Amino acid sequence: MAAESSVPSYHPLFNDPVADTVVLSREATLFRVPSFVLRRTTGYFAATLPVTLTATAEPVPLDEPAALLARIFSILCGLPPPGPELDFPTAEAVLALAERWSAPGVTARMRDAITGPAFLAEPLRLYAVAARAGWAEEARLASRGTLALGLYDEKHEEGLRRLRTPDLLALLALHRRRRDILDRMLSGEDTEGVNAAAVSGRCAVCGLQTENYAWREYRARIFVEMDTRALGDTVTGSAVDDWREALACWSTKCAGAECGKVLYERETILPQIKACIDKLPKTV
Repeated sequence: MAAESSVPSYHPLFNDPVADTVVLSREATLFRVPSFVLRRTTGYFAATLPVTLTATAEPVPLDEPAALLARIFSILCGLPPPGPELDFPTAEAVLALAERWSAPGVTARMRDAITGPAFLAEPLRLYAVAARAGWAEEARLASRGTLALGLYDEKHEEGLRRLRTPDLLALLALHRRRRDILDRMLSGEDTEGVNAAAVSGRCAVCGLQTENYAWREYRARIFVEMDTRALGDTVTGSAVDDWREALACWSTKCAGAECGKVLYERETILPQIKACIDKLPKTV
């Protein structure tokens, strides 16, 4: 039985007798592929295949799994992709083999497929693949998707390890810039930020200057939230009404005699914060 199981068999999609090159996979699966296709689409086979092949030529052994060869040969031959839907492990394996074989057409096909919904759902992994491949547009798209992630969470440690140092630094810088730029905008000192008068603690009615401690505490809470989730969607929605710092802000009133005006208007401040967030850098 062991001897019978080791006998090579042809892959059902690559068993055309007209194809003049036979390739042997790691598991002893045979693939018939036209030599002119292999030479024209890959630098590896262009350099290694004999110009003239005979019917009795030995199969070309490759230390690659059959599933991977079926995927990449389908691309080279213009056939529908075999097997299950493309996923990250398969895409990464195909890209690695395309690099070893110098197969730019395969790389281009992967680039077209890499921004599908399944890949966008894992922006950190997509960023690693795109940045390593030098795909600037796809890397920027993926970096925007990472804004919803807390990069310092332990669950993302493996994903960050996949990144080359320059790519990692660029991603961390994007998250940090959003946090720091927003903090400056909320200080009242940035002309493109919140209205300075609205957060100064000075009453707009009687002009009494009050210590703006409540606003500074609220701003510090926003800083922490942005450090955790740089997207900024958690600092402008209704969830902030549960923050102790936000409640303190909305309830702070002018101490002037017979005034009592609310110093920090929720309906004014939150739209201004949202407008600030919309101005932040979104990609590496």
